[in-house]
Amino acid sequence: MSASLKHERIVRLFEERPELAAELLRMLDVPLPAYTAPEIKAAEFTSIEPVEYRADKVVMLPNADPEGGYVQGIVVEVQLNIDQRKLYTWPVYMALLRARFRCPVCVLVYAADESVAAWCRRPIEMGPGSVVTPLVVGPAALPFLDDEAAVRRALEVAVLSCVAHGQDPDVEAVGRLANTTLAVANEVLPDELSKLYSDIVISMLSKSALEKLMATANHEYLSDFARKYVAEGKVEGKVEGKVEGKTEALLAVLESRGLLISQKDRDRILACTDNAQLDAWIRKAASVATVDKLF
Repeated sequence: MSASLKHERIVRLFEERPELAAELLRMLDVPLPAYTAPEIKAAEFTSIEPVEYRADKVVMLPNADPEGGYVQGIVVEVQLNIDQRKLYTWPVYMALLRARFRCPVCVLVYAADESVAAWCRRPIEMGPGSVVTPLVVGPAALPFLDDEAAVRRALEVAVLSCVAHGQDPDVEAVGRLANTTLAVANEVLPDELSKLYSDIVISMLSKSALEKLMATANHEYLSDFARKYVAEGKVEGKVEGKVEGKTEALLAVLESRGLLISQKDRDRILACTDNAQLDAWIRKAASVATVDKLF
């Protein structure tokens, strides 16, 4: 998955559930005043000069008190790499948002890599007596959720946990995490969001973790993406007789990994009617280097 696509999908989590920003702040032990349902606001910041700055997302926490207004503004930034320009733009976001809504403001950074997270945490020296320090959630700060009740309470945190831990060497634990997250997402979300969340989770898994997930999944996932990758391609053969579904699942896995499928190989897969053979190919599809190796 390209960095830009990965960035876009993670930002979408905050758009679909603004409460995620507040949840991450609480994980960092940031005290928050009483507030009502978080709101997404325009993420464009225009200064006095004709220069526009755009954050990834802006989440505002409305005051729970009848007097109204907002008790906290959160500038959400998804950072996949080190970008020196952010040392100058993040303070701008904070100052302009604070002036716009006249309330406390912070910059919350989600970093998918721990080295990037460490860089983002460094205080930004504005000048004598003035420092801005971003609040940063990196992989180490994200809990390894694989308990269904915990995933149901914080589904988006579970998705970010999959992003953070999808490449971990403990494929058993990663498989359980991904399996539980996908099952809950496909149960509680509408199809479009279920597909998005499933796409994020599965695309972040290592080859070994993906193979483990495909071998042990025990839920009937509903989204198109998850059905292609898991339900119709279960190694355990729980979708007996659905040869067409298994061939589609096999092709989907190969295509998602960017492997070149010749027309000859595609025809061979589509022509196969042997469930056991398709199951064997599906097991190998998560790790083979080329389609030739599949056969």
